[in-house]
Amino acid sequence: MLSRSRALPAAVLMAALLGLSGCGDDTDEPTTTASDSAGATDSPTASTSPSETAAPSSARTDFCAQIPKPAIRTALYGAAIYDEAWAPGKDADVRGGVHAEGAEFGCAWTAKDGTTVTAWLFAAPVSADEGATLVKKAGAGCEHKKMRAPGADAAVTVQCISDDDTVTRTQALYGDAWLSCSLQTPGILTRLDRAADWCDAVREAALV
Repeated sequence: MLSRSRALPAAVLMAALLGLSGCGDDTDEPTTTASDSAGATDSPTASTSPSETAAPSSARTDFCAQIPKPAIRTALYGAAIYDEAWAPGKDADVRGGVHAEGAEFGCAWTAKDGTTVTAWLFAAPVSADEGATLVKKAGAGCEHKKMRAPGADAAVTVQCISDDDTVTRTQALYGDAWLSCSLQTPGILTRLDRAADWCDAVREAALV
């Protein structure tokens, strides 16, 4: 059961297109989770902004509740001590301050050691052209990795490493749904299958 709700500021979403300047920084968690999802989320630029009149037709906006608890524990290597969820267009008080008028549905869980798993879905439909633009702009300053994303029309995985932790994130377009998942771990994550398994669970929960 997710314990909190929040939305992300549009300015943060737009800034993500310019790179993940805070990826892996200690301030990224909720404690660090909050800005892992905020800093890691890509949104189309103004010239390619998707329609805000409808939600994606190929994904469940309530997908967070469908992610199996065993998948969360497996990805975290243990129990979550903190969780949160957010939705677009709503103000919410969360660790780190108040966020307003977000543009995504999402959720995150954090373990005692700071490991965090996050999942989010852009609230508006995304076209193939917009998806291609997001793929090109994702993860500036981070290392691109090859990781599975079955059924995706477009996908990208990046890994951002700091002195303290690693954020491994996959973003992919499925139909008109831009779906993202990330695993933040202390130190350097070398087993990409751990992140891939988490993304599999997110994908299976989100896609109709």
